[in-house]
Amino acid sequence: MKTPLSCQKLLELIEPLQIINPDLLQAEQLIAELCLDSRLMSSGAAFFCIAGEKDDGHAHVLEAIAAGAELVIAEDGQAESLFLEVLSRPVIIVKKTRMALAKATAALYGYPSKRAQLIGVTGTNGKTTCTHLIAQLLAELKGSAALMGTMGAKIFRAGAPEPTLLAEGSGRTTPEAPELQSTLDQLIEAAVKHIAMEVSSHALHQSRVAENDFAVAVFTNLTQDHLDYHLTMEAYFSSKALLFQELKAGSVAVLNLDDPWGPILRQVIPKGVRVLTYSIDDPNADLVAEQVSLSLEGSSFHLRSALFGSGDCTIALQGKFNVYNCLAALGAVFALTEIKVSDCLVALQKLRPAKGRFEVIAHPNPQAPTCIVDYAHTPDGLENALITARGILAPQSKLYVVFGCGGDRDSTKRPLMGKIASELADQIIITSDNPRSEDPNQIIADILAGIPSLKKVKVENDRAKAIGEAIRAAKQGDLVLVAGKGHENYQILADKTIHFDDLEEICRVLDLLAT
Repeated sequence: MKTPLSCQKLLELIEPLQIINPDLLQAEQLIAELCLDSRLMSSGAAFFCIAGEKDDGHAHVLEAIAAGAELVIAEDGQAESLFLEVLSRPVIIVKKTRMALAKATAALYGYPSKRAQLIGVTGTNGKTTCTHLIAQLLAELKGSAALMGTMGAKIFRAGAPEPTLLAEGSGRTTPEAPELQSTLDQLIEAAVKHIAMEVSSHALHQSRVAENDFAVAVFTNLTQDHLDYHLTMEAYFSSKALLFQELKAGSVAVLNLDDPWGPILRQVIPKGVRVLTYSIDDPNADLVAEQVSLSLEGSSFHLRSALFGSGDCTIALQGKFNVYNCLAALGAVFALTEIKVSDCLVALQKLRPAKGRFEVIAHPNPQAPTCIVDYAHTPDGLENALITARGILAPQSKLYVVFGCGGDRDSTKRPLMGKIASELADQIIITSDNPRSEDPNQIIADILAGIPSLKKVKVENDRAKAIGEAIRAAKQGDLVLVAGKGHENYQILADKTIHFDDLEEICRVLDLLAT
């Protein structure tokens, strides 16, 4: 529950280096809102100046004051030139405004993570699926659970056919601290005691999840992505590792031993934190998947665990990567609660995949090819999706892939994804994803640079046309994988965002072919 902070309490939390206009600061004045966007200010709020990638809150101090800000929190070394103009409000200088915002927001909402069991899931791929699996498992076994992440905030309850959507996705995997703490508080007020959260490397690096006590932290994998922001894989790993380095004694880290970064991550986990490992390849892991069988209908494997027990698992999710996701979810659930393995394995059979994650499109047209939508937008993600698709195809059938790459993002992964597609698919159609401010043709050229031969490659900038071309070219028994956007129902083109949903477009084409 949100409780306004006095200015005195706020100062204690954010540890000022300097206060400009201290005579204007009223120690007992209450602050009920903490804001980082001057356009969303309300009267009586505190404005935190955040230096972002494209804009700097320090440049909007006067706008924030005009909108009702009672005080301003600025970052050391960022805004000295503005302070001569800011004479009507106290200005508090701190070392890092994002950390100060995280500390203040957690206190404003009464430290929600201390009132529930919070499970953080990080990694390049698998975060969304893992949080969905964890939340569904805990709901089946404990009555209710929730998730926060790319698709917003959802509450799952045992016996309910669909989850309750509490909040739409904000466009970020992990929201900024005010939205994050507010959502956590709302979930707890809805009587949810277990919350699985996607935790991005950006969020960790920017201290968005600071002041959250994670009962469990899960590591899925680390492969190339976000190098436009982190620059190197080592820096990317260091950001991910923060989730585990900040775990408190008594919490649990769940690690993928088959990923090369997993054993490295294990070395930086603090003493007093329990470690659970999962694997398909390492028989010494705490949870091992053996006798893995994959098909279009789903996956099955034998779970072997000396700690928790063994049994046969069946899930309605395709691909080896989803076996890993399932092991990660089981590890998190076992870490949180004492349950019978037999009960957990029964619950597994009820799990539903997350929207747009290797989602097989059901359509009554028997002559149509199999169509699958997947969020794969990294080299590793695309490779996993294509390998899985190839594995469920008959030998004589063809695999088509339609994909592009996002603009204003890591450009070095584009040729890698082109190369992977050329090695694993029979036919490739390169198209637009979310070009944002970049020239779509340049993005496509970057992808093509990684493809040694263009004999089986077509280029169609219009994504709708590209999807239609692939489906019309494919025959019964073939498979069309549309990758990159998954659950997204929009496309970002320069300065506008339009409605676009891969699943809707696939169904539209299939309907036309059936008539």
